[in-house]
Amino acid sequence: MFDISVIIPGIRPENWARIYEDLDSTFKKNKFEVIFIGPKIPSNYFDDKLNFRYVRDFGHPSRCVQLGATLSAGEYICWIPDDIKLEIGSLEECLELLKTMPKEDGMTLRYSEGKNFTGTQDQDNSYWIGATHKGSLDILGIPLYWKIAPLFMYNRETYFEFGGLDCRFEHVNFNTHDLAFRMQNHGSIIHLSPRKILSADWTPNDPVISSAFHDNDLPLMKEMYAKDGANKKFNENNWASQSCYWNRRNYKL
Repeated sequence: MFDISVIIPGIRPENWARIYEDLDSTFKKNKFEVIFIGPKIPSNYFDDKLNFRYVRDFGHPSRCVQLGATLSAGEYICWIPDDIKLEIGSLEECLELLKTMPKEDGMTLRYSEGKNFTGTQDQDNSYWIGATHKGSLDILGIPLYWKIAPLFMYNRETYFEFGGLDCRFEHVNFNTHDLAFRMQNHGSIIHLSPRKILSADWTPNDPVISSAFHDNDLPLMKEMYAKDGANKKFNENNWASQSCYWNRRNYKL
């Protein structure tokens, strides 16, 4: 049994050993496992790591995160990307704090995102409020006080009680926002992490991400939340009905 499962939908295996080592330096009180899901084969660095699992999958990021969640064995669950620099100790601080909170509550993990690890979003508390994001989340059905949770930490049982990610969304972050909104619609509180968790190296104008955002995810979000109330009904196993091959990426099988 692990205290926490860290799920990483990954396409940059050259970073995985470093991220694993950072996680190993972070968790001193708690046992962790890390689950990488992606199209590339990891190095033999992980051959003797009993808390490492790899699943080869070519599906979109929503499918990969949800697939990892179904395989997880931790009492708590979180996800992070693989283009990051982790703040050592930060995830364990979040876990220790979340353990003191009601089981149905969750945590949004503050981060910065920008080219070459620049960015200051973590310092702006308004960034973590959905309605702040004009043109995408300022929608009638999203109350002004609901928080977003692009990177999250939840009790695993609570995660699945709310169905996890709706994999009709292809890419993060609309899928993770939707989960946080569903939870808040039923009385859960989404807490801000006590400090920044990581810095991400963001690559702007990725045509695949842009296509997923504009052609699928944003229209779906606006349709779901056009009226008061949250996305109440969906097939929580719909990750399995999503293709194991994301045709927006030209992966070589």
